[in-house]
Amino acid sequence: MANLIITIIAIALVAVAALMGAYYGGTAFNQGQEQAERSTLMNEAAQVSAAIVMYNAMEDDTFDNGNSIADLVSNNYITSALSGWTVAADAASMTKTAKKEACALIAAETQFSCGADETTVTYTF
Repeated sequence: MANLIITIIAIALVAVAALMGAYYGGTAFNQGQEQAERSTLMNEAAQVSAAIVMYNAMEDDTFDNGNSIADLVSNNYITSALSGWTVAADAASMTKTAKKEACALIAAETQFSCGADETTVTYTF
């Protein structure tokens, strides 16, 4: 009988520990996802920015009206199109939709800003 009581108490303690881990660990997991999205946005923006600088230095024209990120891929300045980024017509900035939390984190970085909707990230070259 004592073994049964000890087993029930052990199961209850494990269940409580699992619930606490899910409750408190879930917050850390979400924060980690937001930081990862922020890092992804920053890395992608840096890649496109560097590719545009190389394009302007190597090609006879400048990266502006009529150019897109696909042009950077076709000319081998970047290896693959980065999904979601849209380059402005004057090629002075580019935008991408992101999670509200990631937008708030990245807004503190130089050259980045968040739109009024708090989900549009803008990177200015």
